[in-house]
Amino acid sequence: MIAVNQPPVIMTQPESRSYSDGQRIMLQWIAEGAGTLSYELLQDGSVVESNNNGSFWVTPSKDKSVTQYAVKVTNEFGSVSSVTVALSLQQTSPQIIEQPRNIKLVQGEPLEIGLLASGGALNYQWYKGVSQICGATGPVYLSDETEETDSGNYFVVISNDKGIVTSRPINVSFGARLSAALDGANLTFAVDPGTSNANWKLQRSSNLLFWEDVQALSQQDLERLEMPVGDGSVFYREVKE
Repeated sequence: MIAVNQPPVIMTQPESRSYSDGQRIMLQWIAEGAGTLSYELLQDGSVVESNNNGSFWVTPSKDKSVTQYAVKVTNEFGSVSSVTVALSLQQTSPQIIEQPRNIKLVQGEPLEIGLLASGGALNYQWYKGVSQICGATGPVYLSDETEETDSGNYFVVISNDKGIVTSRPINVSFGARLSAALDGANLTFAVDPGTSNANWKLQRSSNLLFWEDVQALSQQDLERLEMPVGDGSVFYREVKE
């Protein structure tokens, strides 16, 4: 009896094909060789998974027109790499599934604007006013620490080989955060304006339609302000002077 120390030989492999956005696909390679075979799945040249049976479930990138896969099969006597399998994305015209909403922040907080779109292999470009935002080319626009100049209207243009679509304007504005706690017969207010240097005033209303000024807020008032509790419902808000 003669033992043949045979390196792996790939016998069958999947064919290149097209896929829909978000589709999960089974890819299978079958190889022969002595001993135990180990399969490494490569996606665009990088190893992403390994097993001993050559079967892999993959979800190709929705941001690329073509995603390439191959396997490297190894045993104790050698290894062999398969030819590339190309999965091509079936693109459709871009569509915005979920529009972003207007945002109000305390100045200095991070700003994050995102939306959900479909179509495959999408390109993004964010704008503030009519000007492109340099480097803002992803589905989410992020500013780690907002400044006064970050307020305004934003929108994003989304495109691929099939078309182009523009989001609705998103208004970003700054306010102060007002908190209140009941302390005996008084309401104790604290106001957080963030990094804003604006002047603020406190207003109240009994019906949310008509507002009257209570007082201008000094720096001490921002930290702690007491107001007596009256009869009936009273609504408070802080606004810039």
